[in-house]
Amino acid sequence: MRVLLGGDMLRGNFAGSGQYTLNLLRKLSEQPEIADLKILVNGQIRDSTRLLDQVAHSGENRPDQRSPSSLYFQSWLDKLTGNSLFLSLYSAIVPHLERRSFRDYSATDIFHSPNFFAPDFPGKSFITVLDLSTLLHPHLQPASRVTFVNKHIYKAIFSDAKIITISERVKSELLDYFELPSDRVSVTTLGADARYHPIDSNQFDAGHWGRLLDYKKYFLFISTIEPRKNIPRLLEAYRQCRRDWTENYPLVIAGKPGWESKSLLRELRATSPHTGVIYLGYVEQTHLPALLAGARALLYPSLYEGFGLPVLEAMQSGTPVLTSKNTSMADIGGKAVMTVDPTDVQAIAAAISDLAADGLLLKKLRDRGLEQCRTFTWERCVKDTLGAFLSSL
Repeated sequence: MRVLLGGDMLRGNFAGSGQYTLNLLRKLSEQPEIADLKILVNGQIRDSTRLLDQVAHSGENRPDQRSPSSLYFQSWLDKLTGNSLFLSLYSAIVPHLERRSFRDYSATDIFHSPNFFAPDFPGKSFITVLDLSTLLHPHLQPASRVTFVNKHIYKAIFSDAKIITISERVKSELLDYFELPSDRVSVTTLGADARYHPIDSNQFDAGHWGRLLDYKKYFLFISTIEPRKNIPRLLEAYRQCRRDWTENYPLVIAGKPGWESKSLLRELRATSPHTGVIYLGYVEQTHLPALLAGARALLYPSLYEGFGLPVLEAMQSGTPVLTSKNTSMADIGGKAVMTVDPTDVQAIAAAISDLAADGLLLKKLRDRGLEQCRTFTWERCVKDTLGAFLSSL
């Protein structure tokens, strides 16, 4: 079997989609059924072995080192992806490069796009639709990105491609929105990297965060700073419940700037210790596991996610989770997470107060989370993905 994997999400800072692509690449390269595996990046084919070697020699679990200049470039690239002119040029140029790259592939070969792009591949195509945020919640993203993403989602749906999603909830949304037959869509849930695991106070204190934070004495939010993440309501809820505490539990916020984040970033950067809020900005992948494992709880009341990888990473780290009800995150966490209405500030505040005061609740959520996370592994994700490939042959 010859497989070509879309690799555009391997550029820049690794969010969930980048981690998904990287782990597909790693695990698919180990499958004996796949005789040839290559990567398609910006319309050009790259050798998968060479790229994985770059990752192995990088301290960041990705194929590029994060120097200040590369972080500046990524910030510039993020801005361009919300620019209609850039997206129009990308849509005009990349298909020509793809057609040249596809000349050596035939009808029996497989292309898998991990992020909704549906190029005109001569063989069998599998397109992962990570979420339907641009269709169901278009106001939470820039209009140019909504138009661009939706164009490719519609192209994938109305092509001969097989569709893959990363949660049962997104599959259900797809079936309802497009009135698709159930067998058209496969689900391959995600996993968490082995670097995410519980640590004790000695390990935490001796590590990167020991001088700044106290073990299990802070709440944590990790994600891109953008409207979909519901950070203003989280901040308001935290301020409400913090007034009644006798012990200080800072709210640590870690994440790179995203769309429509300027005013919120000004507020976050203006915080001081007496406010209880600590904004770290973008945190290197190498430092995230300890930050997550040392937290009292992950507070993740996002308005919408296709999966919600931080929830799984927190459970695997032994960290309790507060997240949003009636979402994929609640589905993944099951009875191992606390859930609230993400639009109800009072409910969020009450749940945070419970996590601050109730040690038995914390232990129950920790134990349940460590059990629940075993259901989700990258090995299972790739096994299900490979099964979808094989069923098409």
